[in-house]
Amino acid sequence: MKFAKSMLLSALAVSALSLAAFTPERGPWLTNPGHTSMAVNFVMKDAEAKEYTVEVAEQGKVVSTVKTQAFTVDADKKLYYAELTNLKPDTAYTYTLAAPDKSRSAVKSFTTAAAGDKEYTLFITSDTHNRSSMLAHMMRYGKRANAAFYVLLGDNVGNSIDENPYRTIMGGFLTDLSRSSEGKYPIVVLRGNHDCRGKNVHVWGDFFPHPEKRTYYSLRLGNVFYLFLDCGDADTSKIRDAIYPAQREWIKKELESEACRTATFRVAMLHYPSHAMDEKIVNLTSGKLLGDLLKSTDPAKRFHLMFAGHRHRYVRTDAGSNVFKVNNSAFEGSLPGKPGKDFPYTLVLVDARGNGGVEYNFVLLKNSKDKLTVQSMDHRNNKIDEFTIAPDGKVTDLMKVAGFPAES
Repeated sequence: MKFAKSMLLSALAVSALSLAAFTPERGPWLTNPGHTSMAVNFVMKDAEAKEYTVEVAEQGKVVSTVKTQAFTVDADKKLYYAELTNLKPDTAYTYTLAAPDKSRSAVKSFTTAAAGDKEYTLFITSDTHNRSSMLAHMMRYGKRANAAFYVLLGDNVGNSIDENPYRTIMGGFLTDLSRSSEGKYPIVVLRGNHDCRGKNVHVWGDFFPHPEKRTYYSLRLGNVFYLFLDCGDADTSKIRDAIYPAQREWIKKELESEACRTATFRVAMLHYPSHAMDEKIVNLTSGKLLGDLLKSTDPAKRFHLMFAGHRHRYVRTDAGSNVFKVNNSAFEGSLPGKPGKDFPYTLVLVDARGNGGVEYNFVLLKNSKDKLTVQSMDHRNNKIDEFTIAPDGKVTDLMKVAGFPAES
């Protein structure tokens, strides 16, 4: 009898243990970082939506429990999303996912963005095109640099979001991205032209929900104001017409915001650059989207940096300069469109596609009170570029790089 009772208690203990924890099929991963907010995302194999919650704690004390929203991302899979608000800046939190049956996930953690001039580092790359293992490899260096969050500038999928969007996105890049970010490092994923192709492009927002239902947004992180923009597809006027007019009006308002005007630095991130590439594409995309919106020299509106991709080359051209700066293998005998002569900001084109003599490329952007520091790494983890930008836009090279003057 004692033996049977002991076996029963053991079985109940095992049952309770299995009930006490669950593991999401994918995730969790964090998006929409801010001083007082953060979004939690994860995927479960659920045919019908369930009422999962995210429990947030500070120093071991629960401060909020947030219900999730559910998005169907495959026949038997749901993406769950919770926007955490009313958080404190520069504060460490833990969070746990809770299921309706009271089972819980492992505890994860994150730290909200700091206000003021506190230093931090961002990781930036572009055009990964489904090379997810390479992305995971690069992100390890971002972790070594203690990157606050990770930015992908578009063309994340291989060709298009077609037959099975879950396989295209989760199998293509987001699985490794979410795994590498460990549920603690926020990620910002922008759309490029390939991410706007295929009959299932409409599901993009289901994988990257935003509280204002947009694919573009701003962020004031410390002393830097960021614009994260959606360029759409140069070959698809329907997409451009759907997102450009409203986005232009939104940009105008953002440039007048306190977050923008009181920042020490301003940085734009998008897929298509405003120059340094084929002018026909520029005129269709960033030209129509931006026009002269970012060309102000007003100290309260001046942009200092633009990061973009698409061209599959690493290229830099400084504000007001007639020179392209880059490793010389990237040009292959021809210079890439207009240099920075007529622009008040420095442009950096980033690439992880594997062209121009560099197998992949990522950038580490570090802020401080009086400068931005940009460090670009190649596939051998060697620096191929490093420079600083002062509040007045002045660029200082920290290493010798080849310069290629454009024709006058």
